[in-house]
Amino acid sequence: MGAALFGESGAMRAAMLDLTALGDVTTLTLVVLFSAGLLTTLKRGPLAPFLVAQCASGALVMSLLKAWFGWARPTVVEH
Repeated sequence: MGAALFGESGAMRAAMLDLTALGDVTTLTLVVLFSAGLLTTLKRGPLAPFLVAQCASGALVMSLLKAWFGWARPTVVEH
């Protein structure tokens, strides 16, 4: 269905891979730290550690669930 909507465009494939890369650990860590710094700057300091703790606990739960189910994240799948 995706090929019918977007065609077999190499540019679309590259764009989707770039979009998927935004969910990697480095990018998410930088976004969370930037957001925590912004909360601190905007005098919402008590929310900053809460944000960091929630993101860290979410990452921990996700890692535990991946280990429990034994499913590694797939690589790019050819359709």
